[in-house]
Formats: sequence, C-alpha cells, structure tokens
Amino acid sequence: EVMSGFDYMARNNYVAQVWWYMTRRELIVENDIKFPEGHMLEDAAFNVRLFSKTQRMAQVPNIVYCYRQRPVSIMHNRDKEHQLRLMWDYLYAASDVGTVLNDVDSKMNEKCYDRCRSRRDSYVFFGAIRAFKLGKVNEFLCQAREKKLYPFERLSEKDYPGTKFKVLHWCITKAWLWRTLSFFYKIFK
Repeated sequence: EVMSGFDYMARNNYVAQVWWYMTRRELIVENDIKFPEGHMLEDAAFNVRLFSKTQRMAQVPNIVYCYRQRPVSIMHNRDKEHQLRLMWDYLYAASDVGTVLNDVDSKMNEKCYDRCRSRRDSYVFFGAIRAFKLGKVNEFLCQAREKKLYPFERLSEKDYPGTKFKVLHWCITKAWLWRTLSFFYKIFK
C-alpha cells in the first residue's frame, strides 16, 4: 500500500534507525535533510523530517537487511563515559524530534502527532533510565524540565505495551520517587 510519510508514521511502529528505509537521494537533498553532527541517536529526528516531506512511500514486508549486534555498538557499549554521553544524547534526540513536531504539527493528523510525541517522550524515558543507572537523575530531570520535555504525558501503548512500561513511566514522571529510587539503587548496587 502506498501512503504519505505522515500516514506511515500514524499507522506503523516506525523505527528511528535509518537503515530500515531506502530513500531516494533527491528527497533528502531537495529538502536539505541532514544528520546533526556530534551526536548519537542522530537518526531520531532525521526520519521524522524525512517522512514529513514524503508524499509516497510503501512498506516491504521482507527482511532485506540484517543488523549485527556488537559489544561496542551505540546501544551495547557499557563504558561509563559512553553511557553518560548516550544519556545526554537521548535528551538531545527528544529535543530534536520536538523541534520537528513544532515545525510540522499543523500538517500532521492527530494519530501521527500522537505517535511522534510518544517517540519523542520515549527518548526522555530511556534517557531517564540511563540517568538512574548512572546516578545522574537530578541533572537529567533538571535539563529535561528546562527543555520542556519533562514530565512527559505517556508512552504509546502500541509502541510500549505491558505493565513494565506503565510502572516505569509512572515512577519516572514522579520526580521525587525517581530520585528516591535512584538514591537507594546507588546504596544497594
């Protein structure tokens, strides 16, 4: 089925990683869509920008790419400095997606906007979890609040189903609770 980029985001659990998609180079060049330099998760807003300019796209149900997980990849590297940088880049990604949402919200249907907002909020969610593990909850929540990304409303049930996400979301959005849990985590870790 051929659809617009907005319809695709509204109907599908679109993923942020660019390697999931094949795109005509002209679409990227003509719309001056670029990756931000110096950040991990740089494809977070790239795809939202790209899809907002896409008039016609289709999903192929075949697996045409295999992802190889490595211990030192962005998501699997356990080095503390890397994890700290990743935590802040989650916040950057949320802010960057928020910028795109502000730029194109009048063109989006409500379902698309909700999915994109949930995606934006998921970056704050996963950044807050990293902050918890790194003992940086206060700093992270202050920065998120300063960027008007915290507290966030909810995560999409479609994208993040189950009790685990509901409970964690509830805890994270209660700053006093998330700080308290982090304090005890550091003691008993």
